[in-house]
Amino acid sequence: MSDVSELEVGRGLERLNRLGRTLTFSNIEYTHPAYASVYGTAGGFDGTARPGASLSFDNAWEYSLTRNWVLATDFYYRHDEPTSVRDANGIRRTSSFDTFAFVPAVEYNWSARIGVIVGARYIAARGNNPRSLTPIVALSVFM
Repeated sequence: MSDVSELEVGRGLERLNRLGRTLTFSNIEYTHPAYASVYGTAGGFDGTARPGASLSFDNAWEYSLTRNWVLATDFYYRHDEPTSVRDANGIRRTSSFDTFAFVPAVEYNWSARIGVIVGARYIAARGNNPRSLTPIVALSVFM
């Protein structure tokens, strides 16, 4: 079992262009994790780990083609500082790394209260991060 706590500070911005068809969302977060007893280590690990701080930025755009159809995309960046792992073999540090993601999607709304969005999250290969492509489907229901 791991005990993980963290301090997260974020700021969200939302802009609606009523004259046009553009909706923009932005979010910036800074996370500074506290002590963690286990962090991605093999079974039987006896030691501690200290994940580094992280900073992320997410910028989302939507463009309404019609009342029902919307094109959407997110641009995401995250920077993670190194993690320190201490065990019987000493202290090891990972390197810091950056993640860039692009998330294009198409949204269809049956009404103002129900819609579906379909897209894919693409993360570019960089450093130790492998390239990935993840399909995304979500149903939105507003009460």
